[in-house]
Amino acid sequence: ADFLKQIFSYFGADGVEEKEVPMRPVCIRGALKYAVYSELLKNYPCRFSFGLETTSSRPRHGEISGCRYHFTTEEDMLEGIRTNQYVEYYKKHNDMYGLTINSVNEILDQGRHCILDVSHDRSIRQLKSIANIDPIVIFIDSPSAEQIMQFDDDVMCEASAHSLFRTGEHEKITFDYLITHTISDASSLEDIVEKVVAICKEESKRSKV
Repeated sequence: ADFLKQIFSYFGADGVEEKEVPMRPVCIRGALKYAVYSELLKNYPCRFSFGLETTSSRPRHGEISGCRYHFTTEEDMLEGIRTNQYVEYYKKHNDMYGLTINSVNEILDQGRHCILDVSHDRSIRQLKSIANIDPIVIFIDSPSAEQIMQFDDDVMCEASAHSLFRTGEHEKITFDYLITHTISDASSLEDIVEKVVAICKEESKRSKV
């Protein structure tokens, strides 16, 4: 019930009965993406969430599947990859990790936008072609390394800012054909976050059946 109240407030129901809102995942690209993700999760936890990754690593003492990770075997993960159940996957310290299409849908079914922190454009294509899920892809266009340092307090040196700037410029090229919106005129990190929320709100309204 609380979730429904928050969702109706988000979409401006004003007490009028609403149809179910088909939510869409959101993928932020650009140098400030992690700063934006952090602000979205902190300020809008009922609207945005990461999907739980699946891993072949053994759970630590007290860890339960479905809290921080979905635990499974490497064999099951490889079978899931073979049958196109994963949006993206990788290997770290001999263990496999990946985001499944089911995990994305779990967040969407809760009435929240699933944040897609993916590394490759093919991951977005996978969602589109295999699962018929059309993510909102927003590029944050940062004009300089100096602005990155100004907007993101976690970036403490020019070298880091220039590295992030180069990463953002690379993502502008590799994700160009998938980008649905670009934010290029923001005055602060807070302004960027407000614009992202407004875009997601408007796109979800357009998706209503």
